[in-house]
Amino acid sequence: MALPQLLICPVVVVMSSLLRDNPESTPICHNCFNLDLRLVKSSRAHVIGPDHCACSLDSIKLEQTAATGCKFCGLVSVTAEWLLPNRHHNIIPSISLISGKPLCIHLPFGEAHIFGTTPNVMTWGVIPYVPPFPASPQLRESFEFVKQEIYHCASNHPQCCERSVSTAPKRLLDVRSGIDSVRLTVSDAQSRERYACLSYCWGGYQTLKLTKTTEPSLSDSISWESLPILFQNAISVCRRLGIPFLWIDALCIFQDEDEQDEWRQEAAHMADIYQNAFVPIFAASSSSPDQSFLHREYDPNTTTTLVYDDTGSPLIMARQKHSSGLHLEYGRLPRLDPLERRAWVFQEYHLSRRAIIYASNEEINISPLLN
Repeated sequence: MALPQLLICPVVVVMSSLLRDNPESTPICHNCFNLDLRLVKSSRAHVIGPDHCACSLDSIKLEQTAATGCKFCGLVSVTAEWLLPNRHHNIIPSISLISGKPLCIHLPFGEAHIFGTTPNVMTWGVIPYVPPFPASPQLRESFEFVKQEIYHCASNHPQCCERSVSTAPKRLLDVRSGIDSVRLTVSDAQSRERYACLSYCWGGYQTLKLTKTTEPSLSDSISWESLPILFQNAISVCRRLGIPFLWIDALCIFQDEDEQDEWRQEAAHMADIYQNAFVPIFAASSSSPDQSFLHREYDPNTTTTLVYDDTGSPLIMARQKHSSGLHLEYGRLPRLDPLERRAWVFQEYHLSRRAIIYASNEEINISPLLN
């Protein structure tokens, strides 16, 4: 799982006349093919699907065509310079085009999405609109975006909707809105239809866990105040996304030392638990249940304006893409989020049909089966 993150220094992007908004049609560039999916597909591109292709762009030729008037090559060149200032010509940028999705620029040490700011308009005919990214994962706009993407996946990706037949998990937390507390329940076929599961770092001793002693009280009700902040966050995510049940290992599997048989039985079904979950929630940025993954603000330096319109307002913008899990700083050793240091997360991630990852500087909605 890798969520590449660059160390972005403050960049002042000086736009040439090529990158000013110009509604007039432009001739077809034989280097970038005007970033038009149909033209790129018919050229030298690697065709990934009917609405998806990718190709590399020669760095030297890119600058030459930008200098001679191709605003599309200029857009790619400026974005690459923002991602990796003073890059060597041997570092070749590539582009990925998906119908209706932001243009993606790839470099060896980072990626960026390019998108327009005008609703319901394809800027320059090829740059789609993307709503403003919320500054924090706890904002209403953030939950609305996540919900839209998750349910889009559930409705439109047949390969992400396949489930195996299993009686796991044995227990779930009932987290439905409208109740004052959470309670532990034995799962049934209906509850296993739509549940989330939580991947997190234990971070030491767990104050709240399922044992033979605590089972009666947990099955009756679990007070909100007794839950660690990270568990509260996960329950809040489920409620905002309309998911009625949640699986957390500490509260759904007996943790008594003399109950190892159940642990082995449930561990044997871990693949089923993650594969059949409606969506796993990965609390990547937290090192223990006492750390919130929702109460944080993202770094504004991960977004920049590439093109302004005639009024001086942003027209086309770029945003660092953290799509795969490993945080990298160019020229430095890799820096990992706490959860990414755990080996078991690798299998949990790749077994998931879709996932929400709350990383240090972004929340990511991914359909691993499609990547």
